[in-house]
Amino acid sequence: MKKNLFMTILLACGLQTMAQWEPVQIGNSNAAVTAIQYDIIAGGGLFVGTDGDGVFHSTDFGNSFTDISNNIGNKNIRSFWGAATVLFVGTQNGPFVTFDLASFQDATSTGLGSTDVTYYGVGSSAEGSTTYAVGTNGGGVFTSAPDSPLGPWSAANNGLSGDALYINALWEYYDPESVTYVMLGTKGGVYFSFDDMANWESKNNGLTGLALNVTEVIPLGELPIIATHAGLFFSPDYGDNWMPLLPDVKINAFKINSFQETTTFFIFGDQNFFSYDLETFYPINMNGFDGGEVVKAAVGDGYIYVVSNASGRSGGSLFRAPVDQVVSLDESYAWISTINHLEQNYPNPFSGQTTINYSLGKTTSVELNVMDINGRVVRQLVNSTQESGRHKIGFDSSGLTTGVYFYQLKTGNNSVQTKKMVIR
Repeated sequence: MKKNLFMTILLACGLQTMAQWEPVQIGNSNAAVTAIQYDIIAGGGLFVGTDGDGVFHSTDFGNSFTDISNNIGNKNIRSFWGAATVLFVGTQNGPFVTFDLASFQDATSTGLGSTDVTYYGVGSSAEGSTTYAVGTNGGGVFTSAPDSPLGPWSAANNGLSGDALYINALWEYYDPESVTYVMLGTKGGVYFSFDDMANWESKNNGLTGLALNVTEVIPLGELPIIATHAGLFFSPDYGDNWMPLLPDVKINAFKINSFQETTTFFIFGDQNFFSYDLETFYPINMNGFDGGEVVKAAVGDGYIYVVSNASGRSGGSLFRAPVDQVVSLDESYAWISTINHLEQNYPNPFSGQTTINYSLGKTTSVELNVMDINGRVVRQLVNSTQESGRHKIGFDSSGLTTGVYFYQLKTGNNSVQTKKMVIR
């Protein structure tokens, strides 16, 4: 494939500045690493979960570790969620939580239909209360009563079946001023809930095959993003349609480093990239890495940590590299998204003036038309060849009656995107 040829050329030429990955020893443990999380809040640091040896904690960038498993009821770790001294841990046999990084409480409680836990943490929030959630490997989702992190639990699988009961990721977007929803990544696609996880809606239009194995869900404001085993996708309409950002890549981890001057996105899997804008993707040189596939990743305080599956175990070995080395680049090797994207006009509804933004993946011919509800073109805003990048155009509705209209972006690669706007 074209992407494989690109990677061959990259490896042959090399990058001007090369990241040097180094292995990290987890205390005295030789168990496979199955979960990692970095918490930059005071009292946090790097948390590492293993397949049989429990939970380890480092506050010096992985130079040394403390075993904090103590009284945890199962040492086969599956997932982490939390901040500061609060850590929710999913294990092969139940959910556990610590509020002091010293002693764990068993949250298995009653009503939990499966104890192979792949997610445990906050499920949804509302003013004054929090609903906690447990995601499982084959049993679906379970939720707590408000403000009850230890349960009891109730099944919350309305709308889920088959492979959708195998939970990979869960994340909420909360904005009482606009929209609140919970995203669920499963082995059977992506699902949204707009009613505090009481019901799940399948949102898989545009996803097929390996793209239905959703490994990460990221509600970036009102722009949902998913990482899958067939690439990185975004949705302009809360999951009704998905468009590729980085296609044909098996992605196991998608991480955001927003604690430096420039926000950086990291994509890890069978190929590894970073990006500043999710339009141009730069390959990460893995010099010093053991050659396996990256299955887990975390970023924080100047380092990136990744887990390799080269050992063939369910987890793998831990490596680290300085962020400033990983993001050093030769722009001639960039992979640039060829996706065109039409954004929702703002304001909408509007009276008089509104603004329409759109992005082009490459130089192409462009038509941008405004149409009435019968499909007749009432204004042509653009009819020219334009360069790649983001474009903005103002639209004056003077002379048009109030009501519903549509605006449509046509480009030279036969791409057509249409959105609705309301003149009042």
